[in-house]
Amino acid sequence: MSAQTEYYRPETVDSVCQMLDELTDPTIVAGMQSLGLLMKEGIVSPDTLVDINGVEGLGEIERDDDHVTLGAVVNHSDVERSDVVHDAVPVLAEAAGEIADLQIRNAGTIGGATAYADPTGDYPPVLMALAATIVSRTTDDEIERDAGEFFTGFYECALGPTELLTEIRVPRVGDGEGVGYEKLAYRENDRAVVNVASYLSFDGDECETARIVVGSVSDRPIAASDAAAELVGTEVTDEELEAAAAAAAEEVPVDPDPSVSAEYRQSMVRNLAEKTLRTAREEART
Repeated sequence: MSAQTEYYRPETVDSVCQMLDELTDPTIVAGMQSLGLLMKEGIVSPDTLVDINGVEGLGEIERDDDHVTLGAVVNHSDVERSDVVHDAVPVLAEAAGEIADLQIRNAGTIGGATAYADPTGDYPPVLMALAATIVSRTTDDEIERDAGEFFTGFYECALGPTELLTEIRVPRVGDGEGVGYEKLAYRENDRAVVNVASYLSFDGDECETARIVVGSVSDRPIAASDAAAELVGTEVTDEELEAAAAAAAEEVPVDPDPSVSAEYRQSMVRNLAEKTLRTAREEART
């Protein structure tokens, strides 16, 4: 932070939105994990910081009959340990526990990580597989976006310059539904080389809805929609599950990476898709 940096700590969402509307190029801060690193390395040097940690209503985890709602400044450790999350959508707690180390999980926030849109992040493919809704506010509007349309590119999301991400609404995983998440990384809790989240719902023995989302191989998480569609209307036998995983690996483009071959990552897409589908099937039938 330079000596000229202006720092604000508003207490209400309305105040934040007003600042985003009126200040010149303000930067929202909460956990300061990603932004702090970029500032330390001299990559960015924001002139105006708006700290939202003290904003009323952004630090809560709430549940109704259909959803879990997580405020933007809920930290990763709270997501990981929350009884509400464990009971209603345990895969989200699992994903939170995969993020970096305890120090970072204690400071980093789910809203910040989501808006940062790291293509190797743990949350994005899980939120897409769960059909979560990302909610933001401006001075005169509340905007709801499906997670699938929120992540738009390499560290890019759909938030406009005057929007504040306020909460994430995640559908509760109920009877007949299951979700799996798997991650391949160089080291435990490191960034993903490949990560996959899959969702299945059943009506009796027949698959009603299927989603397979692949992260870390492109500039954003990619839904393997055609591969997932192959499972709808089936009983998701081992053979059908394996075929869908293979189809996902063929459908999702894998970008070049100097540290690992595209062929290897494509094979791991298939492997992790198969694992997550098996987990989702088992969970849905339990």
